[in-house]
Amino acid sequence: VPENFTDKVIIEFNVKDEVLNAPVPSGKRREYTCVFWNPDANEGTGGWSRSGVARLNFTETENGTQVTCETFHLTSFVVLVSLVDVTLGEPLAFDVLTYIGCGISILFLINSIIFFLCLKKELITKVHNYVHLNLCIALTLGLIVFLAGVDTATSVPIACKVVTALMHYCFLSVF
Repeated sequence: VPENFTDKVIIEFNVKDEVLNAPVPSGKRREYTCVFWNPDANEGTGGWSRSGVARLNFTETENGTQVTCETFHLTSFVVLVSLVDVTLGEPLAFDVLTYIGCGISILFLINSIIFFLCLKKELITKVHNYVHLNLCIALTLGLIVFLAGVDTATSVPIACKVVTALMHYCFLSVF
């Protein structure tokens, strides 16, 4: 590894659009990695290394992308561009939020259903109470179908069709 400095060095690279003229496929994005050539890597045959190099940021410009790197040594630096899958953050966090949000919604919808059922006389005589009861039932069933079938529907094609049809029916009956 090259000799280290006490102060960091900032290096900016301008990656021109002409270099990256290939389109980015759907579900992918470009990842920019700052590296340097380490002649001691790979048992002395050399290779790219990230040791002591970090990407600070990258900015899309009219002519391409500006990548800023920081390092504590000076050698031969490059920016490697690769295609990686697009992720929306932590899937576990989204799953937890989905289950908590739907669970709270179901809880309050069931409370509303119980409330409307306690209004037996008003339920029959006033149409808007009956409409609200049916609305709560349809929303509750739709959320239950979603929670019960969203994970299994992704791996079994027929289950996906059944869950989709049931959710479509429940949520369309709301209107």
